[in-house]
Amino acid sequence: MLAMLAACQPAPVANRSSQDEAMANAATPAPVAQPTGVAALPAAQQLDRGFRAVFGQASPITDKDGMTVKAERLLWQDGKAVLITSSTQADACHACAGSLGVYYLRPEGDGFNVAGRFPKAVAGNGFGAAPDWSVSDKFGAAPVIYAEAGYTGQGYSCNSATLTELTQSAPRTIATVPIYYSDQGAGGSTDVTGKIGKVNRDRDFTVDYSGSATFHDLWRRGPKGYTVVGESKMQTC
Repeated sequence: MLAMLAACQPAPVANRSSQDEAMANAATPAPVAQPTGVAALPAAQQLDRGFRAVFGQASPITDKDGMTVKAERLLWQDGKAVLITSSTQADACHACAGSLGVYYLRPEGDGFNVAGRFPKAVAGNGFGAAPDWSVSDKFGAAPVIYAEAGYTGQGYSCNSATLTELTQSAPRTIATVPIYYSDQGAGGSTDVTGKIGKVNRDRDFTVDYSGSATFHDLWRRGPKGYTVVGESKMQTC
């Protein structure tokens, strides 16, 4: 009888505290590294310190050419910062364009050191105006400044969109796309507007045109940036 009872005894149970500890450790996510130094400051303070690192004083300033330079945005890219500034001038001449500046910064304690200066990275409009711009991540892994600027003269108006890729070390123009043309001020009948359509990251994008004519262009990426496929119907100044 004792032998039968012994055979019916349950198998020994493994140490539950060890099992629970192992499961808890497996379920615990790795700690996320917290930003330190200047990267831990509020965005407005980061922007201010980035501008001071480049220009030695707070935004805005007036440079040697009489342009008003203003801090616009600071981006982080793989541990480095990129400062974007605008340069404008009131009452400037028709052909005097504003611009966007791009500056690469290395974080150092609670501030920055300047690693690269590109004060006129993106051209703007006449009369000292900066371009209309935004930063996009839809074109590829690196952020891209999408900037629109234009010109009007003798009844003709043209606008173009410039795509400037913020690489690891320098801004790089990867496309200049015509997005507006009109000759109506000169007595013509053409008035066409284009806008970026479908984008396949790092591959291609379409430009959809409408107005007095409707058509589409395909821009494909190559080693030096994007170029239009075939011949575009879009007129330029």
